[in-house]
Amino acid sequence: MNKVSIDWLIDPKLEDSIIDHDTDTPQIVTQQNALKPGVSWSSESAKIDEGMYIFSTQISFEKNFSERVVNIGRFSSKLNNLAFMVRSADSGRSFQYEKIPERVVTCEPGVDMFRYADEFDFVAACESSTNLANTSLCIYTEHLNELLGIQSTERLIKTLELGSPPHVCSRDIPQDISAPLRRVFKTPYTGKLRLLAAQGRVLDYLCKLSSHLTESPFEQELTESYSMIDQVRSELLKLEGKIPPLSELAKKYNTSAKVLNDQFKKNYGLSMMAFMADHR
Repeated sequence: MNKVSIDWLIDPKLEDSIIDHDTDTPQIVTQQNALKPGVSWSSESAKIDEGMYIFSTQISFEKNFSERVVNIGRFSSKLNNLAFMVRSADSGRSFQYEKIPERVVTCEPGVDMFRYADEFDFVAACESSTNLANTSLCIYTEHLNELLGIQSTERLIKTLELGSPPHVCSRDIPQDISAPLRRVFKTPYTGKLRLLAAQGRVLDYLCKLSSHLTESPFEQELTESYSMIDQVRSELLKLEGKIPPLSELAKKYNTSAKVLNDQFKKNYGLSMMAFMADHR
């Protein structure tokens, strides 16, 4: 995705813009605009790797701004290949009036937008009650295959129910999962080190998202079980006096005494009482 065309709708006096990454050298491009009285726009974008692009956008409204919902602009691009795209919000609520395919999708904290296509064309709008801050990722599918593996990529696309491209949708995603993506440019580094840090955060995000979406219910239950037993062990090791009854511990962790003790023995090879006796 070398060029993104922006047809500004918020003010007819604004000239159209182009975000251009038609270069072999990764770089961060910064843009700022006073879109109209009471509204300012700033963005950072970068080609952080071959086939991987990041866009971070902030739109700020002055307190006396009167319009409740504002059409910002029409964004469009023809991609070189099929790509997986994400938008995640730190603050604010935005809408995208999609033309390929025709539908309306939203993006706000906890609700991320996903796209699987080789082009896009949409009108972006947002509510003015809160300043908008969001981050978008575009990564070509062939590059995603190299990072995650073909099977993991296919599972990710399938779990998001993106279907046959072009497809776009909104999904509830916990904010801690998408946090690395939204922090991609928020580093103390400059120059090439800043780009390398951005790459690392994108990879962290992709791993978190893939694990969150593609873990089976059994795997999730197992992970939660291991976490609970680790907490129990840490609590026991801190005790200096009398060990609480097994039933009391089980109630605290919302499980039965038998399940708690059996799982503890499975993890550490001893029942809880035997473990504590051995420890002391």
